[in-house]
Amino acid sequence: MRSILPRVVVGTCLLLFAIAARGASVASAVSAYSKGDRASAYREFLSLARIGNGVAQLNVGVMLLNGEGVPRDVREGFYWLMCAQDNGVADARPGA
Repeated sequence: MRSILPRVVVGTCLLLFAIAARGASVASAVSAYSKGDRASAYREFLSLARIGNGVAQLNVGVMLLNGEGVPRDVREGFYWLMCAQDNGVADARPGA
């Protein structure tokens, strides 16, 4: 039986390269947010959220619930909060 490890390593490297190429990182999203550029922050968080980053999912959910940088969308906001919770982000739990 052949090991799947080489495929996993290659896949991970390609994913990391794609993220780096797009310039999306939690740090750059936080920087945009802190500068008041909510739309850019949302776009960066969303690109990370879509690939499973729990912190980004939490931020997308909160931004949607509050209508920060995007139109307010409660249903979509709760969807992303549930994704973050599923990824173990403690702050995404109700009452956290």
